[in-house]
Amino acid sequence: MDGRKDAVADGTIALGSTVTIQDGAPREVWEIVGPEDGDPFANRLNAESSLARALMGRRAGDEAAVRGRVVVILDVAPGDA
Repeated sequence: MDGRKDAVADGTIALGSTVTIQDGAPREVWEIVGPEDGDPFANRLNAESSLARALMGRRAGDEAAVRGRVVVILDVAPGDA
C-alpha cells in the first residue's frame, strides 16, 4: 500500500490512480483498478488491459501508444481505491 501511495504522490501512474487522457477525441478519465474491479461503463480500467499497461509508470505530459492509438496523459491523481 505504501508503494502505491508513493507512486501516486510523485505523479507516476499506478494501481489506484485516476488518469485523464486524450487522443484528439474528447478527454477520457479512467481509474486503474485490479482485474476483478474493472468496469469500462464506470470508467474503471482493468490494470491488466493493454491501455492500463501502456499508462503504468508514466506521468502527466507523457504519451503512451497502444493498438495504434497514441494518447497524451493530461492528469494523474489518486483514485478512490
